[in-house]
Amino acid sequence: YHPRGFFKFQADDLWFSCSEWDIFSNSLSYLESEKDLLLKDLSEYFRIVIKQKSDNTYIFILFCSEPEVGKGTTELNISAIIDSEEIAQVINTFREFPKWW
Repeated sequence: YHPRGFFKFQADDLWFSCSEWDIFSNSLSYLESEKDLLLKDLSEYFRIVIKQKSDNTYIFILFCSEPEVGKGTTELNISAIIDSEEIAQVINTFREFPKWW
């Protein structure tokens, strides 16, 4: 979400290690003591990084890469500063995600 619009990324070919997902999701509750949190898919074409700043804000980084055979690679790298209300939305989204494991 952005005050003047939004960004949506949709993919059906992202695969995450269950243990890596759990570590990232559980670590969101302890952001105060963590320096950087990283979640990456098994191909490392999709990554989320969250860094806490000293002023109770967070840096949220989203990286997406899609190799195109014979054409090179398309990459998207977004970095945003988010506040405690927005990080709470991220935490709730991961908590509510329906896990099958």
